[in-house]
Amino acid sequence: MRARWGRPLRRLVCMLWPAWALASAHAHGVRAGDLHIDHPYAVADPQEAGAACVHFRGLRNTGAQAEVLVAARSPQHGDLALWQRMGDGHWMVQDWAVGWVLPAHSELPVRHDDPAATCLRVVRPDRPWREGERFDLVLQAIRQGDVTVRVWVQTPRRR
Repeated sequence: MRARWGRPLRRLVCMLWPAWALASAHAHGVRAGDLHIDHPYAVADPQEAGAACVHFRGLRNTGAQAEVLVAARSPQHGDLALWQRMGDGHWMVQDWAVGWVLPAHSELPVRHDDPAATCLRVVRPDRPWREGERFDLVLQAIRQGDVTVRVWVQTPRRR
């Protein structure tokens, strides 16, 4: 007697495959060696007209050596500045000469809602960003070289 599971199983796989493809496309990010850049997103700064910040769900170094990000640029928006949020809620520009150091086996706070967050800031975008827009961002790292990610402009969810 022949097993009759082949056709129903095939149908189930065909029905679930599009859902898996959509879910994996939504969770965007890049892995370059030991550097994991998870879900880059941009948020317009409501307190400062024209300024906008790029954040990440996660920026991790899983390697045994430190990684240093030394520059960030966007073909659409030019160079980006490195900013650190201070305790009073204001932002202070950091020097790229020091870089953005990711120690070995670490993760940096780069979420929009983290009080100690660092962000990449586009000071003068040519126009206000709209929800759903996407642009390329090139991060230059000492060990990994240039890493390009796709940034999505969005309104972040409330936690």
